[in-house]
Amino acid sequence: MNDIKDIREKINEIDSELTKLYEKRMDLVKDVAEYKKLNNKPIYNPDREAEVISQNLKFLSNQDLADYYKEFIQLLMDQSKEIQEQLIQES
Repeated sequence: MNDIKDIREKINEIDSELTKLYEKRMDLVKDVAEYKKLNNKPIYNPDREAEVISQNLKFLSNQDLADYYKEFIQLLMDQSKEIQEQLIQES
């Protein structure tokens, strides 16, 4: 069994990578907002959200985590929509 300190260190490393990926994702949301504004597209697209969830669940090896992972992806999309709304209102 690993020492709790070692386990936490590994978690911290993963969290660091997640942070970098989160920032990259949200930077791309700016481009999505610009596209939607220029093309008069709605921020919320339920078909796209269902597609994103479905596609991402295919990457999940441990299906016991599926419900949690859906919540995680949904939270990312909800935050993306909030950022898009803010950016579109500001411009």
